Amino acid sequence: MSRASDKVHAARERIAATRERIEAKRPTSRLLDSVFGAAEHDVVTGGGVLAGAVAFRLFMFLVPYVFVLVAFLGFAAGQSDRPPEDVAADFGVAGLAASAVNTLADESFWTRFIALVGGLVALFLAAKALIKTLQTVHGFIWGASPPKRRSPALTAIGLIVVVTAGLVIARAIAGLRGDVAGVVLVALYLARTRTGLNVRAVGESPAAADAMGINVSAYRYAHTLVGGAFAGIGGATFSLSITPQWVDGITGGAGWIAIGLVIFAFWRPSLCLVGAYFFGALSYLPFELQRRELLTQWQALLQALPYVATIVALVLVSSRAARLRFGAPSALGLPYVREER
Repeated sequence: MSRASDKVHAARERIAATRERIEAKRPTSRLLDSVFGAAEHDVVTGGGVLAGAVAFRLFMFLVPYVFVLVAFLGFAAGQSDRPPEDVAADFGVAGLAASAVNTLADESFWTRFIALVGGLVALFLAAKALIKTLQTVHGFIWGASPPKRRSPALTAIGLIVVVTAGLVIARAIAGLRGDVAGVVLVALYLARTRTGLNVRAVGESPAAADAMGINVSAYRYAHTLVGGAFAGIGGATFSLSITPQWVDGITGGAGWIAIGLVIFAFWRPSLCLVGAYFFGALSYLPFELQRRELLTQWQALLQALPYVATIVALVLVSSRAARLRFGAPSALGLPYVREER
């Protein structure tokens, strides 16, 4: 027992010493000062109790909200010819909620209507209570009197609209295909993050980026590896999704088409998606014309169109001036040695 108590005592001493060292750095660190200030303010104002009040009101808001969602889907399923399960699946509703939609769809029109109206009234009252709780908690935390609401009804309706819009946007994002989501994420990464902006700086002027403290070699190697991983995923798609088998030459030169696609897109992620559909249309065109028995004598030429477009793109950017004119990074293909700056 004595050893255990000694260990506990030593651990407490280490914790106290660590806390003292951190608090000693508080005057010189804005981040540490904010963290300690928030913790102290939370103790003084009873943050745990206030958080519990907000959580309770939020739960009381979500209960009628889910009921309204189920009632709306059940009402819509009852008025349409589609199965209730499909209607629920379109909105991302599954499990017990989907079963409730199926049950409500079998009820009469007026039953569904009364359920929907009753749910809306309960949701409206819950939204008003949630807003009042949030304003009261805000006043307790910051010592300010709750502002007088000119129109509580409009505020509650606004809350419901904002929550619904967020769910619709989340559902739309979840329904995006992988290619669209990938393009959006890459575009945001390159344009809205510090690391992405550093990548663009490395591509435009490695010397300037190096002078700013950016590790040019690390960025180049890391993003080359990521690009290779994306290429590997594209190659795997051929044998796992497009044609579930493996034969020699299954990609059919698609890697060269990808290079032409990047050039056609002027090195912009958003235009890459448009170019991908364009090249895909060129690749699909011969098969569609053959199915309709049109231009059958030109099948070989039509099948070569994506590769012809790729060759044209490579020729257009064969010179450095042309690459810059088409929006290519200034340091594209140029090695960078720090000692030779």
